[in-house]
Amino acid sequence: MLKIESDVCPLYHISSYLPESFGSALRLFALKNRTKAELVTEVRLRCHGAFSLSCSDENIFPDMNGEISQKPLICSEEDIRTCVFRLCESSYHAHEEEIKNGYISMKNGFRAGIAPRCSHTDAVYGVSSVNIRIPKEIKGCSDALTKITGARSTLIYAPPGVGKTTVLKDIIRYVSGMGLRCAVIDSRGELDVSAVLCDRISGTEKSKGIEIAQRTLCPQYTVCDEIGADDVDSIIQVSNAGVPFTATCHGASFEEIMRRPFVKKLYDAKVFDFYARLFRNGSTVTFDIKECS
Repeated sequence: MLKIESDVCPLYHISSYLPESFGSALRLFALKNRTKAELVTEVRLRCHGAFSLSCSDENIFPDMNGEISQKPLICSEEDIRTCVFRLCESSYHAHEEEIKNGYISMKNGFRAGIAPRCSHTDAVYGVSSVNIRIPKEIKGCSDALTKITGARSTLIYAPPGVGKTTVLKDIIRYVSGMGLRCAVIDSRGELDVSAVLCDRISGTEKSKGIEIAQRTLCPQYTVCDEIGADDVDSIIQVSNAGVPFTATCHGASFEEIMRRPFVKKLYDAKVFDFYARLFRNGSTVTFDIKECS
């Protein structure tokens, strides 16, 4: 019998976190649809909704035999509970704070985004959907960007799911390969990269991680994924210390991100030398790069 190892097809690794019937469907899909399986970026389960796979801009519904169907398998509340229990490795309380914030950290750079059901006191009493994201390794995918930006400060933006984290991981390898100490602020465990000069801070808020890196690690370059309004002051502080800072945020155009007050504040503070819009077509990525004077 042909066995699909997790390092060949990540879907095999993910299947162990799913209820048995969905795990079996996922393994059979990977066996029968090798090309599409390699392109899958997300595995989704929804309470009373569809079990689906995200593949580029396509939503795929595997049936129990691993065939692509037009009629999705439907997940029950018990299916969602089983999946969350396995994602938490049988210890829900160990991940309670993560769950409140909409995710569960997994091994090897994987992350499950979840939709928690919360009371008015923020206590979680259930989960309505699970989205297991598959980290991609595309070495060299940042070459078209770094050829222009080098190791200078850059904000990379694009809508969700386009590949910002994948590009950021390649930039970390690039900077480390230049011989620069790179501090990686990885609050959600998605930037696990093999780079010899990479110092990684995880399990803390981004703003706190940025401050810790500057104070204790003496980085020559800092990287952070998906920045927000709470991170602005820490980013400006690092920038004022002369440390290049590269990050990502959501946005479909330069005009759109400039309408977000925290991005405009960073722009006015001249934190970033470049703003790069990321586009992806399959495994091919391109950039629209704006240099700031």
